[in-house]
Amino acid sequence: MARTPSQPDRLPLRRNATGTSILIMTLALLAIGAVMVPSAVASLKVVDAHWWAQVSNRHIVFAVAAAVVLLTFWRLDYRWLAAKSFRLPLAGAMPTFALALLLISVGLGVLVLFVGHKVGDYARWLRVPVGGVELSVQPSEFIKLSLIVFLAAWLAHPATKPRSGWTFLSAAMVTGACVGVIVTQDFGTAAVVGLSAAVTMILAGVPWYYLGAFIPPAAGVFWLLVVHVPYRWSRFEAMMDPWGTYHTKQSLIAILSGGWWGKGLGYGTFKQGYLPERSTDYIFSTLCEELGLFGGALLICLLVTWMFQVRRAALRAPDRFGLALAGGVGFVVAMQSLLHISVNLAVYLPPKGIGLPFVSAGGTSMLIMAAAVALIVSVTSRSRAPGDELSQTGSTAAAIAAKPAE
Repeated sequence: MARTPSQPDRLPLRRNATGTSILIMTLALLAIGAVMVPSAVASLKVVDAHWWAQVSNRHIVFAVAAAVVLLTFWRLDYRWLAAKSFRLPLAGAMPTFALALLLISVGLGVLVLFVGHKVGDYARWLRVPVGGVELSVQPSEFIKLSLIVFLAAWLAHPATKPRSGWTFLSAAMVTGACVGVIVTQDFGTAAVVGLSAAVTMILAGVPWYYLGAFIPPAAGVFWLLVVHVPYRWSRFEAMMDPWGTYHTKQSLIAILSGGWWGKGLGYGTFKQGYLPERSTDYIFSTLCEELGLFGGALLICLLVTWMFQVRRAALRAPDRFGLALAGGVGFVVAMQSLLHISVNLAVYLPPKGIGLPFVSAGGTSMLIMAAAVALIVSVTSRSRAPGDELSQTGSTAAAIAAKPAE
C-alpha cells in the first residue's frame, strides 16, 4: 500500500515547471475572461444601475479575487485536508476536515431548495446581503469540489480499503446523496458531479468495474427527470437538429460571422440581444465572433495544454491522495470545457448551460475553481520523501496501479 510521507519535501516554484505552467495558464484564462465578459455584456443602451449590479464590474472583482486565491492557496500543503481522521466500521478512516467540508456544502445545497433564489422554476443560488449589495452563492459548486476532496482523502487513506465492496457501497451512497441534492434543480451540474466522483474513485483505487453499479440508478434518474420532463427532453431533440433551435442557431451564426480573424474586440453584434446568455453559457461564441476562429483555436490550445500539465501533475503526485485529487479536479475542468465548447459548436450534445471555467461570468464558480487549481499546484510542489513506495524515479500511473490499496 502506498503510504503518505510524513515530511514531504517542498519544491520551490522556480524548480516546479509543472506547477508554474498551471499557475500561468490559469491566470491567462482569468485574464481572457476579464476582457471578454465586459465586452460580451457591452450594450448600446445606457445602463443606469448600481455598480455591483453590472455584470462586468462583478466579474472583474471576482476575477481578481480568484487570482488572489490561486496565488495564495497553492502554498498550503494539500495533505492537511486528510491529516486527521477517525475510524468507522467497514468504511475505514474518515478524514475529519474533508468530511466537515462536504457536510457544510451539502447543507447549503439542501438550504437552497427551501430558501434559494429561483430563476424560472429552479432554485440554484443563495442570496446573501453583504454591505448593501447581494452576493449570489451557488452551493452546487461547493459540492462539486468538496466531494472530490472527500473521496480522494478517504479512499486514498492507508486505513481504508477502496477495493472492499462495503467501502464502494458507502462511497456510492455519499455520491448519490450529493447528486440527489442537485439533480432536480440542475441536471447538467449533477451529471458532472457524478462523473467526477466516479473518476476520483477509480484514481483512488476503486476497481473500475465496480462503477457498473451506477448504471441502473443513473438510467432510472434519466428516465424520470429527462425523458418525462418536456423541457429537458426538448434539448435532446434539439441536439439532432441544431439549426432548428434558437440558442444553437444564434451561437453558430455568431461563430461563423466572425470569420478567421473576427470583427474586433468589442465590435460583436450578436450580443445586442440576439445571442442568449452571451457572458456565460455562450461566451465561446462571443469570443469567436470578436476574435475569430483563430482566437477560438488559441483558447482551445490553451485549455488542452492546461489539461496536459494537470495530467502530468497527477501522474507525478507523491501519493495516491495527490493523484486522485489532481486527477479529479482536472477532470471537472476538462469536462466542463468540453461540454461548453461542444454546445457552442452544436457537436451533438444537448444545449445545456455550462460555463467555460475561468472565462464565463460567475463569481462562485471562479473562486471555487481557483481554490481547486491551487490544490493541484500544491500537489506538484511536494516531492516524494525518501523511502516512500511511490517515490521511485519515473513513477507513472501504471506504477501506481501496480501497487493498489488493499
